[in-house]
Amino acid sequence: MPAIIRTSLDKVVLAIQAQLMAFLSFPVERVPLNDPDNIAIPPEQAEQLVFVWPDLETSKLYPGDGRWDTRDEVTFAVEVLNRVSLDEEETLQVWATDTSLGHLPLRHKVLQALVGFWPPAVFGVDGDVLTEAPLVPGQLSRPRPEKKQPGWGRSRFGVRGTYILDLPQTTAAIPNSGGIP
Repeated sequence: MPAIIRTSLDKVVLAIQAQLMAFLSFPVERVPLNDPDNIAIPPEQAEQLVFVWPDLETSKLYPGDGRWDTRDEVTFAVEVLNRVSLDEEETLQVWATDTSLGHLPLRHKVLQALVGFWPPAVFGVDGDVLTEAPLVPGQLSRPRPEKKQPGWGRSRFGVRGTYILDLPQTTAAIPNSGGIP
């Protein structure tokens, strides 16, 4: 079994971004680390985009027997977007199912890339890992045309993983802790 390396959130999210870029053969511009709720999609962008952003964290920082449990469970929001302007009016068939530009095939590839992915400490090298177990999927939203960004459609899902924060583990190393948070 590989060793789990104590790390930080930035290293985990960068490993997820690298996995998506490698699996989908997308450049970094098409897999931005950005909150998809807070950006406008420029019309000159690619036909398909995949956003990754930390969405929900559940820290389990508490002392026990003189040591801190520094595990942090995080859910990453993964947003899949592509153009809906591929279809004639009143249908979304091409947008949803086209083998090269369709939303559902792209979402399936993103799921293939991330479900069961175990973020490595060094990308492309087998060995030490950054999370306690491979990533697991969360709830998927239904694909839908985007109201705020006409001409685009999206769906969102989460992938969850637990990593060990690179923090002091003994309560004695934390000033004024006295073993109590």
